[in-house]
Amino acid sequence: MSSTQFRGPRPAKWQGWAAFCSITLLAGGATHSLWLPRITMAGDSLRETPKPAAQRPAAKDKSQATDRTRVSGKSKAGATKSPKKTAKTAKKAATSPVAYRKIIVRGVPMHVVQVDPRNPNVRLGVVTPKYGIGARESWSDLVDRARPAAAITGTYFCTSSGIPVGSIIAAGRTVHRGGIGTAFTFSPAKGAQVVTCLPNRGYDWKGADTVLRAGPRLLTAGQRTLWPEAEGFKDPAVYQRKRRTAVAVTKHGKLLLVAVNKPVLLRTLADSLRDLGAVDAMCLDGGGSTGLYTRGKTQIKPDRPLTNLLVVYDSPARYAQQVGRLNPTDTQIVRLEASPSG
Repeated sequence: MSSTQFRGPRPAKWQGWAAFCSITLLAGGATHSLWLPRITMAGDSLRETPKPAAQRPAAKDKSQATDRTRVSGKSKAGATKSPKKTAKTAKKAATSPVAYRKIIVRGVPMHVVQVDPRNPNVRLGVVTPKYGIGARESWSDLVDRARPAAAITGTYFCTSSGIPVGSIIAAGRTVHRGGIGTAFTFSPAKGAQVVTCLPNRGYDWKGADTVLRAGPRLLTAGQRTLWPEAEGFKDPAVYQRKRRTAVAVTKHGKLLLVAVNKPVLLRTLADSLRDLGAVDAMCLDGGGSTGLYTRGKTQIKPDRPLTNLLVVYDSPARYAQQVGRLNPTDTQIVRLEASPSG
C-alpha cells in the first residue's frame, strides 16, 4: 500500500522542469523518492511537455541521424548500447536464487541476502583458513579463494588461539568439532534449518551437507527465544549492543543472511528478523568480525582476520570448481570452551 504526493502548486494545468514524487511504503516505513521528467498535469493525466517553439532546435534529417546511430552504436551519453546484454543481466537477476537488498527495519539498516536453498543450483559451504584450524586469514583472501555468490561471517573463535568455538561440517565432512551454540544446518533434502543444541554434547549430523554452530538462538517458530546461557555462552557481553550477523529461515523455507553494521541488542535483531518474515533464526559471530559479501562486492568488511565464513553458490559448476579449495588442510577435531570473539 502506498501514498503519492506531488509537491508544489496544484492548478488544473501545471508545467515545470521536474515534479518531485515522494512514495512512502507503509510496510517497511521507508521513503523512496524519484524525479520525473518535465511534465504537464492536466486533470488526471500526465504527458511530457514539449519545448516552446522558440527553443525547439531545427528538425534534423532522420535518415542522417539513423545512419550516425547505426555507425557509432552509441547513445547521446556516449555509452554503447547493448540491449541483449542488458536483458540478459536483468533476466539473470530476476531468476537467480541468490538476491541482495538493503532495507531499514525498526530503524536498523539491514543488509539482507535471500537464498532459495531448495533451488537445485544452490550449494552451501564453509571456507576455513588455508593453513588450517587455529589459523586466521583476511576477509579478502577467504572470499577470493572461495569465489562464492555470497558470503557471511561464520562462527565465533577464541581470540587467543584462533580456534572456533562451534562445530563445522563442510561438504559432509567434519572439519572441526566445538561444543557451544545453536546449529545452522543445510542438506539438499531438508533445506536450511536452525537446530537448538546443548553445550558440550555430541550430535549426529548424518545427512547434513553443511553444519555451523554459533548462536545464540533468536527465533523459534516465529517467537523470540533468547537463552544464551543454555547454549554455553557465559560472557554477559553477549547481551550488549553489537554489530551483528545472523542466519534465518522464513516460513516458506527461504534462507536469509543478515548483517547489521549498527550496534543492536539481541532482542532488537530478533524482532527485526521476524519483521522480515523469519520464523527461525540465530546469531553468527559479530562485533569486529561482522562481514557480508555478495555479487563481487563487500557490503560490510570485518575489522580483523577471521577463521571461517559461510559461503553460498548459485552454480553447481562453480561449487565443484571451488569446493576443494574451501578446506585445504587435513581435518582437525578440537573440543574446547572459549569466549566468543565478538
